[in-house]
Amino acid sequence: MENQSKFLLAQDYSVVAKVPEDTNDFYSFFPSNAFAGLGDGKFLVASSVIQRPSPGTSVVLVLRSLDNGLTWNETARLNFKSEVEVALFAKDGRVFMLIVSEGRDGILMVAASSDDGVTWETPVEVIHQTSAKFANIPFEEKKWVKEKDDKDDFWFCAHQTAMLEHEGRLYFSLSRRCQTVCVAVCELASDILSPKSWRISQQAEMPIPKELTRNLFPGRSMRCLEGNVIKVKGSLRVMARAVIDRYGTSNMAAIFDISDDGGEPKLTFGQFYPLPGGQCKFFIIYDEKSRLYWMASNPPADSQGACDLPERKTPPGNDRRFMMLWYACDALNWFPAGCIAMTENLNEAFMYPSIVIDGDDLAILSRTSKLYEGLRSAERAKKGFHDANLLTFHRVRNFRALALNIFPKM
Repeated sequence: MENQSKFLLAQDYSVVAKVPEDTNDFYSFFPSNAFAGLGDGKFLVASSVIQRPSPGTSVVLVLRSLDNGLTWNETARLNFKSEVEVALFAKDGRVFMLIVSEGRDGILMVAASSDDGVTWETPVEVIHQTSAKFANIPFEEKKWVKEKDDKDDFWFCAHQTAMLEHEGRLYFSLSRRCQTVCVAVCELASDILSPKSWRISQQAEMPIPKELTRNLFPGRSMRCLEGNVIKVKGSLRVMARAVIDRYGTSNMAAIFDISDDGGEPKLTFGQFYPLPGGQCKFFIIYDEKSRLYWMASNPPADSQGACDLPERKTPPGNDRRFMMLWYACDALNWFPAGCIAMTENLNEAFMYPSIVIDGDDLAILSRTSKLYEGLRSAERAKKGFHDANLLTFHRVRNFRALALNIFPKM
Protein backbone atom coordinates (compact mmCIF):
# COMPACT_ATOMS: atom_id res chain seq x y z
CA MET A 1 0.00 0.00 0.00
CA GLU A 2 1.44 3.42 -0.95
CA ASN A 3 2.49 5.96 1.63
CA GLN A 4 -0.67 7.12 3.41
CA SER A 5 0.87 10.09 5.20
CA LYS A 6 -0.43 12.53 2.57
CA PHE A 7 -3.99 11.67 3.65
CA LEU A 8 -3.34 12.31 7.37
CA LEU A 9 -4.03 15.72 8.88
CA ALA A 10 -2.32 15.38 12.28
CA GLN A 11 -0.59 12.02 12.56
CA ASP A 12 2.32 13.75 14.30
CA TYR A 13 1.40 14.42 17.90
CA SER A 14 2.83 15.45 21.23
CA VAL A 15 2.45 13.10 24.19
CA VAL A 16 0.50 14.80 26.95
CA ALA A 17 0.83 11.94 29.44
CA LYS A 18 1.74 8.26 29.78
CA VAL A 19 0.28 5.94 32.37
CA PRO A 20 2.70 4.46 34.92
CA GLU A 21 4.66 1.45 33.71
CA ASP A 22 2.95 -1.89 34.21
CA THR A 23 4.14 -4.16 37.01
CA ASN A 24 3.55 -7.78 37.84
CA ASP A 25 0.76 -6.71 40.19
CA PHE A 26 -1.25 -4.21 38.11
CA TYR A 27 -1.52 -2.13 34.99
CA SER A 28 -2.97 1.37 34.62
CA PHE A 29 -4.96 3.17 31.94
CA PHE A 30 -6.71 6.46 31.15
CA PRO A 31 -10.52 6.05 31.10
CA SER A 32 -11.27 9.67 30.20
CA ASN A 33 -9.68 12.79 28.81
CA ALA A 34 -10.79 16.32 29.71
CA PHE A 35 -9.63 19.28 27.64
CA ALA A 36 -9.86 23.08 27.79
CA GLY A 37 -8.24 25.95 25.93
CA LEU A 38 -7.16 28.83 28.19
CA GLY A 39 -5.97 31.27 25.50
CA ASP A 40 -2.50 32.69 24.78
CA GLY A 41 -1.14 29.28 23.77
CA LYS A 42 -2.25 27.60 27.01
CA PHE A 43 -4.16 24.32 27.22
CA LEU A 44 -5.26 22.24 30.18
CA VAL A 45 -5.84 18.47 30.29
CA ALA A 46 -7.17 16.28 33.08
CA SER A 47 -7.68 12.53 33.26
CA SER A 48 -8.21 9.96 35.94
CA VAL A 49 -5.83 7.01 36.12
CA ILE A 50 -7.43 3.64 36.84
CA GLN A 51 -5.64 0.45 37.94
CA ARG A 52 -6.53 -3.15 37.20
CA PRO A 53 -7.04 -5.00 39.47
CA SER A 54 -8.85 -1.99 40.90
CA PRO A 55 -8.00 -0.76 44.42
CA GLY A 56 -11.31 1.14 44.39
CA THR A 57 -9.54 4.51 44.24
CA SER A 58 -8.22 6.76 41.49
CA VAL A 59 -6.05 9.80 40.92
CA VAL A 60 -6.78 12.63 38.49
CA LEU A 61 -3.72 14.01 36.72
CA VAL A 62 -3.84 17.65 35.61
CA LEU A 63 -1.40 18.74 32.91
CA ARG A 64 -0.80 22.08 31.23
CA SER A 65 0.91 23.36 28.11
CA LEU A 66 2.17 26.92 27.81
CA ASP A 67 3.52 26.56 24.25
CA ASN A 68 0.52 25.69 22.07
CA GLY A 69 0.52 22.01 22.99
CA LEU A 70 4.14 21.20 22.14
CA THR A 71 5.20 20.30 25.69
CA TRP A 72 3.24 19.39 28.80
CA ASN A 73 3.90 19.53 32.53
CA GLU A 74 1.93 18.10 35.43
CA THR A 75 0.39 20.80 37.61
CA ALA A 76 -1.71 18.80 40.08
CA ARG A 77 -2.82 15.37 41.31
CA LEU A 78 -6.25 14.96 42.88
CA ASN A 79 -6.97 11.77 44.83
CA PHE A 80 -10.42 10.17 44.99
CA LYS A 81 -11.81 7.29 47.04
CA SER A 82 -13.59 5.87 43.99
CA GLU A 83 -13.07 5.60 40.25
CA VAL A 84 -14.04 8.88 38.56
CA GLU A 85 -14.48 10.44 35.13
CA VAL A 86 -13.86 14.14 34.48
CA ALA A 87 -14.56 17.01 32.10
CA LEU A 88 -13.27 20.62 32.04
CA PHE A 89 -15.05 23.94 31.52
CA ALA A 90 -13.30 27.33 31.45
CA LYS A 91 -15.18 30.54 32.33
CA ASP A 92 -14.13 34.07 33.30
CA GLY A 93 -10.54 33.19 34.22
CA ARG A 94 -11.45 30.07 36.21
CA VAL A 95 -11.42 26.41 35.25
CA PHE A 96 -14.07 24.04 36.56
CA MET A 97 -13.63 20.28 36.72
CA LEU A 98 -16.85 18.29 36.44
CA ILE A 99 -16.44 14.93 38.19
CA VAL A 100 -18.68 11.87 38.31
CA SER A 101 -18.04 9.06 40.77
CA GLU A 102 -18.74 5.42 40.00
CA GLY A 103 -20.93 3.70 42.55
CA ARG A 104 -24.61 2.98 43.13
CA ASP A 105 -25.48 6.69 43.27
CA GLY A 106 -25.50 9.31 40.53
CA ILE A 107 -23.09 11.99 41.74
CA LEU A 108 -21.81 15.10 39.96
CA MET A 109 -19.10 17.10 41.73
CA VAL A 110 -17.41 20.35 40.73
CA ALA A 111 -13.93 21.59 41.62
CA ALA A 112 -12.53 25.01 40.66
CA SER A 113 -9.10 26.44 39.92
CA SER A 114 -8.26 30.15 39.69
CA ASP A 115 -4.61 29.68 38.64
CA ASP A 116 -4.93 27.68 35.40
CA GLY A 117 -5.03 24.28 37.03
CA VAL A 118 -2.22 24.50 39.58
CA THR A 119 -4.34 24.51 42.74
CA TRP A 120 -7.91 23.25 43.12
CA GLU A 121 -10.64 23.87 45.65
CA THR A 122 -12.13 20.82 47.34
CA PRO A 123 -14.73 19.23 45.02
CA VAL A 124 -18.34 20.07 45.93
CA GLU A 125 -21.22 17.69 45.33
CA VAL A 126 -23.82 19.56 43.23
CA ILE A 127 -26.07 16.67 42.16
CA HIS A 128 -26.74 13.44 44.07
CA GLN A 129 -29.35 10.92 42.95
CA THR A 130 -30.08 7.55 44.51
CA SER A 131 -32.83 4.97 44.28
CA ALA A 132 -35.10 4.06 47.18
CA LYS A 133 -33.46 0.64 47.17
CA PHE A 134 -30.11 2.13 48.24
CA ALA A 135 -31.30 5.24 50.10
CA ASN A 136 -30.33 4.01 53.58
CA ILE A 137 -27.04 2.35 52.66
CA PRO A 138 -23.83 4.31 53.40
CA PHE A 139 -22.20 5.56 50.20
CA GLU A 140 -18.96 3.64 50.75
CA GLU A 141 -20.95 0.39 50.78
CA LYS A 142 -22.71 1.08 47.48
CA LYS A 143 -20.11 -0.66 45.39
CA TRP A 144 -20.76 -1.08 41.69
CA VAL A 145 -20.04 -4.51 40.19
CA LYS A 146 -20.33 -4.60 36.40
CA GLU A 147 -21.16 -8.29 36.23
CA LYS A 148 -24.17 -7.71 38.50
CA ASP A 149 -25.49 -4.52 36.98
CA ASP A 150 -28.63 -3.38 38.79
CA LYS A 151 -31.35 -1.31 37.11
CA ASP A 152 -31.71 0.59 40.38
CA ASP A 153 -28.16 1.95 40.01
CA PHE A 154 -27.93 5.69 39.29
CA TRP A 155 -24.21 5.99 38.45
CA PHE A 156 -23.35 8.53 35.78
CA CYS A 157 -21.09 8.30 32.74
CA ALA A 158 -19.55 11.66 31.84
CA HIS A 159 -16.70 12.31 29.44
CA GLN A 160 -15.56 15.51 27.75
CA THR A 161 -18.32 16.07 25.23
CA ALA A 162 -19.58 19.31 23.77
CA MET A 163 -21.14 21.57 26.41
CA LEU A 164 -23.27 24.55 25.47
CA GLU A 165 -23.53 28.03 26.96
CA HIS A 166 -26.97 29.41 26.17
CA GLU A 167 -28.79 32.38 27.70
CA GLY A 168 -26.59 32.36 30.79
CA ARG A 169 -26.81 28.63 31.36
CA LEU A 170 -24.40 25.75 30.90
CA TYR A 171 -25.83 22.52 29.48
CA PHE A 172 -23.90 19.28 29.98
CA SER A 173 -25.07 15.79 29.03
CA LEU A 174 -24.80 12.84 31.41
CA SER A 175 -25.70 9.19 30.91
CA ARG A 176 -27.09 6.87 33.56
CA ARG A 177 -25.50 3.40 33.49
CA CYS A 178 -24.52 3.97 29.81
CA GLN A 179 -28.17 3.27 29.01
CA THR A 180 -30.23 6.46 29.24
CA VAL A 181 -29.40 10.14 28.80
CA CYS A 182 -30.12 13.28 30.81
CA VAL A 183 -28.93 16.89 30.82
CA ALA A 184 -27.56 18.90 33.75
CA VAL A 185 -28.06 22.67 33.69
CA CYS A 186 -26.11 25.29 35.65
CA GLU A 187 -27.06 28.95 36.12
CA LEU A 188 -23.75 30.64 35.31
CA ALA A 189 -24.68 33.92 36.98
CA SER A 190 -24.88 32.03 40.28
CA ASP A 191 -22.17 30.18 42.16
CA ILE A 192 -21.17 27.23 39.97
CA LEU A 193 -19.99 25.41 43.11
CA SER A 194 -23.41 25.61 44.74
CA PRO A 195 -25.96 22.78 44.38
CA LYS A 196 -28.66 25.49 44.17
CA SER A 197 -27.23 26.56 40.80
CA TRP A 198 -27.78 23.13 39.22
CA ARG A 199 -30.82 21.36 37.83
CA ILE A 200 -31.09 18.00 36.09
CA SER A 201 -33.63 16.43 33.76
CA GLN A 202 -35.25 13.05 34.04
CA GLN A 203 -33.58 10.24 32.12
CA ALA A 204 -34.63 9.82 28.48
CA GLU A 205 -34.46 6.43 26.79
CA MET A 206 -33.31 5.70 23.28
CA PRO A 207 -35.63 3.07 21.77
CA ILE A 208 -34.14 0.43 19.50
CA PRO A 209 -36.63 -0.65 16.81
CA LYS A 210 -36.26 -4.26 15.72
CA GLU A 211 -35.59 -3.01 12.18
CA LEU A 212 -32.25 -1.55 13.35
CA THR A 213 -30.77 -4.77 14.67
CA ARG A 214 -30.04 -8.20 13.24
CA ASN A 215 -29.07 -9.61 16.65
CA LEU A 216 -25.64 -10.53 15.36
CA PHE A 217 -23.83 -9.87 18.64
CA PRO A 218 -25.94 -10.89 21.65
CA GLY A 219 -24.80 -10.13 25.17
CA ARG A 220 -24.61 -7.29 27.67
CA SER A 221 -24.24 -3.97 25.93
CA MET A 222 -24.19 -0.24 26.42
CA ARG A 223 -27.06 1.63 24.77
CA CYS A 224 -26.91 5.45 24.72
CA LEU A 225 -24.26 7.70 26.22
CA GLU A 226 -21.74 10.52 25.72
CA GLY A 227 -24.09 13.16 24.35
CA ASN A 228 -22.99 16.43 22.74
CA VAL A 229 -25.15 19.47 23.53
CA ILE A 230 -25.49 21.73 20.48
CA LYS A 231 -27.73 24.52 19.20
CA VAL A 232 -29.28 24.33 15.72
CA LYS A 233 -31.39 27.31 14.55
CA GLY A 234 -32.09 28.26 18.16
CA SER A 235 -33.15 24.76 19.21
CA LEU A 236 -31.14 22.87 21.83
CA ARG A 237 -30.31 19.25 21.13
CA VAL A 238 -28.30 16.38 22.54
CA MET A 239 -26.63 14.24 19.89
CA ALA A 240 -25.54 11.04 21.61
CA ARG A 241 -23.63 7.88 20.87
CA ALA A 242 -25.95 5.00 19.91
CA VAL A 243 -24.75 1.44 20.57
CA ILE A 244 -27.08 -0.89 18.65
CA ASP A 245 -26.60 -4.65 18.36
CA ARG A 246 -23.24 -4.23 20.16
CA TYR A 247 -21.95 -2.02 17.29
CA GLY A 248 -23.45 -4.25 14.56
CA THR A 249 -25.55 -1.28 13.42
CA SER A 250 -22.92 1.44 13.36
CA ASN A 251 -22.78 5.08 12.22
CA MET A 252 -26.00 6.05 13.98
CA ALA A 253 -26.67 8.81 16.53
CA ALA A 254 -29.60 9.39 18.88
CA ILE A 255 -31.01 12.93 18.82
CA PHE A 256 -32.82 14.36 21.85
CA ASP A 257 -34.58 17.72 22.16
CA ILE A 258 -34.06 19.96 25.21
CA SER A 259 -36.74 22.25 26.59
CA ASP A 260 -35.98 24.44 29.59
CA ASP A 261 -38.25 27.09 31.11
CA GLY A 262 -36.21 27.49 34.28
CA GLY A 263 -37.84 24.62 36.14
CA GLU A 264 -36.94 20.99 35.62
CA PRO A 265 -35.33 20.71 32.17
CA LYS A 266 -36.92 18.18 29.84
CA LEU A 267 -35.16 15.84 27.44
CA THR A 268 -37.18 14.03 24.74
CA PHE A 269 -36.01 11.47 22.21
CA GLY A 270 -36.49 12.91 18.73
CA GLN A 271 -35.05 10.53 16.18
CA PHE A 272 -32.16 8.42 14.96
CA TYR A 273 -29.93 9.97 12.34
CA PRO A 274 -27.00 8.49 10.38
CA LEU A 275 -23.74 9.89 11.72
CA PRO A 276 -20.29 8.58 10.74
CA GLY A 277 -18.76 7.03 13.85
CA GLY A 278 -21.94 7.44 15.89
CA GLN A 279 -21.40 4.06 17.56
CA CYS A 280 -18.36 5.43 19.44
CA LYS A 281 -17.76 8.66 21.33
CA PHE A 282 -17.73 11.64 18.95
CA PHE A 283 -17.24 15.37 19.54
CA ILE A 284 -19.07 18.23 17.78
CA ILE A 285 -18.08 21.89 17.90
CA TYR A 286 -19.56 24.92 16.11
CA ASP A 287 -17.30 27.44 14.36
CA GLU A 288 -18.79 30.92 13.99
CA LYS A 289 -16.32 32.00 11.31
CA SER A 290 -17.06 29.18 8.84
CA ARG A 291 -20.69 28.81 10.05
CA LEU A 292 -20.02 25.07 10.13
CA TYR A 293 -20.17 22.32 12.71
CA TRP A 294 -16.97 20.27 12.93
CA MET A 295 -16.81 16.74 14.28
CA ALA A 296 -14.19 14.12 15.11
CA SER A 297 -15.29 10.49 15.24
CA ASN A 298 -14.24 6.86 14.70
CA PRO A 299 -16.03 5.20 11.75
CA PRO A 300 -15.51 1.41 11.61
CA ALA A 301 -14.00 -0.42 8.67
CA ASP A 302 -16.11 -3.56 9.17
CA SER A 303 -19.11 -3.45 11.50
CA GLN A 304 -20.57 -6.94 10.98
CA GLY A 305 -17.50 -9.14 10.52
CA ALA A 306 -17.59 -9.38 6.72
CA CYS A 307 -13.85 -8.86 6.26
CA ASP A 308 -11.10 -11.37 6.91
CA LEU A 309 -9.60 -9.61 9.94
CA PRO A 310 -7.44 -10.96 12.79
CA GLU A 311 -9.19 -12.33 15.85
CA ARG A 312 -10.36 -9.55 18.13
CA LYS A 313 -11.69 -9.19 21.66
CA THR A 314 -14.66 -6.92 20.87
CA PRO A 315 -17.42 -6.84 18.19
CA PRO A 316 -15.99 -5.62 14.85
CA GLY A 317 -18.01 -2.39 14.81
CA ASN A 318 -16.14 -1.19 17.90
CA ASP A 319 -13.27 -0.05 15.70
CA ARG A 320 -11.31 2.99 16.87
CA ARG A 321 -8.31 2.93 14.53
CA PHE A 322 -9.34 5.92 12.39
CA MET A 323 -9.98 9.34 13.91
CA MET A 324 -11.72 11.24 11.14
CA LEU A 325 -12.69 14.91 10.75
CA TRP A 326 -16.05 15.99 9.28
CA TYR A 327 -18.02 19.20 8.73
CA ALA A 328 -21.71 20.04 8.28
CA CYS A 329 -23.94 23.08 8.06
CA ASP A 330 -26.80 21.42 9.96
CA ALA A 331 -25.00 18.98 12.32
CA LEU A 332 -26.76 16.15 10.50
CA ASN A 333 -25.27 15.69 7.03
CA TRP A 334 -21.51 15.33 7.35
CA PHE A 335 -18.84 15.86 4.68
CA PRO A 336 -15.34 14.35 5.09
CA ALA A 337 -12.46 16.74 5.76
CA GLY A 338 -9.82 14.00 6.17
CA CYS A 339 -8.22 11.60 8.61
CA ILE A 340 -6.74 13.20 11.72
CA ALA A 341 -4.71 10.15 12.75
CA MET A 342 -4.84 6.40 12.27
CA THR A 343 -3.28 3.07 13.16
CA GLU A 344 -3.55 -0.24 11.32
CA ASN A 345 -3.19 -2.32 14.50
CA LEU A 346 -6.47 -3.64 15.95
CA ASN A 347 -5.01 -3.37 19.46
CA GLU A 348 -4.32 0.35 19.04
CA ALA A 349 -6.62 3.35 18.78
CA PHE A 350 -6.99 7.12 18.54
CA MET A 351 -10.31 7.65 20.29
CA TYR A 352 -12.48 9.84 22.54
CA PRO A 353 -11.57 13.08 20.73
CA SER A 354 -12.09 16.50 22.29
CA ILE A 355 -11.74 19.66 20.18
CA VAL A 356 -10.84 23.29 20.87
CA ILE A 357 -10.83 25.93 18.10
CA ASP A 358 -7.47 27.71 18.31
CA GLY A 359 -7.42 30.55 15.78
CA ASP A 360 -7.13 28.94 12.33
CA ASP A 361 -6.38 25.51 13.80
CA LEU A 362 -8.20 22.74 15.58
CA ALA A 363 -6.49 21.51 18.75
CA ILE A 364 -7.55 17.91 19.41
CA LEU A 365 -6.96 15.70 22.43
CA SER A 366 -7.08 11.93 21.94
CA ARG A 367 -7.29 9.09 24.42
CA THR A 368 -4.76 6.88 22.67
CA SER A 369 -3.81 3.23 22.94
CA LYS A 370 -0.39 2.32 21.52
CA LEU A 371 1.75 -0.73 21.96
CA TYR A 372 5.29 0.16 22.97
CA GLU A 373 8.26 -1.46 24.60
CA GLY A 374 7.65 -2.27 28.27
CA LEU A 375 3.89 -2.52 27.87
CA ARG A 376 2.36 -5.62 29.41
CA SER A 377 0.44 -6.15 26.18
CA ALA A 378 -0.94 -9.57 27.12
CA GLU A 379 -2.83 -8.05 30.05
CA ARG A 380 -3.95 -4.97 28.16
CA ALA A 381 -5.03 -7.07 25.18
CA LYS A 382 -7.75 -8.57 27.36
CA LYS A 383 -9.49 -5.23 26.82
CA GLY A 384 -8.07 -4.76 23.34
CA PHE A 385 -7.48 -1.08 22.62
CA HIS A 386 -9.93 0.22 25.24
CA ASP A 387 -7.46 0.65 28.10
CA ALA A 388 -5.55 3.62 26.72
CA ASN A 389 -2.00 4.21 27.87
CA LEU A 390 -1.45 7.66 26.31
CA LEU A 391 -3.05 11.06 26.01
CA THR A 392 -1.97 12.72 22.75
CA PHE A 393 -2.34 16.26 21.39
CA HIS A 394 -2.96 16.80 17.68
CA ARG A 395 -3.15 20.04 15.68
CA VAL A 396 -5.07 20.32 12.40
CA ARG A 397 -3.76 23.48 10.77
CA ASN A 398 -5.86 25.88 8.69
CA PHE A 399 -8.87 23.60 9.15
CA ARG A 400 -11.40 25.85 7.41
CA ALA A 401 -9.54 25.38 4.12
CA LEU A 402 -10.48 21.66 4.28
CA ALA A 403 -14.17 22.42 3.70
CA LEU A 404 -16.01 22.78 0.40
CA ASN A 405 -18.57 25.55 0.15
CA ILE A 406 -21.63 23.49 0.97
CA PHE A 407 -24.03 26.42 1.36
CA PRO A 408 -26.40 26.63 -1.62
CA LYS A 409 -26.26 29.65 -3.92
CA MET A 410 -29.35 31.82 -3.76
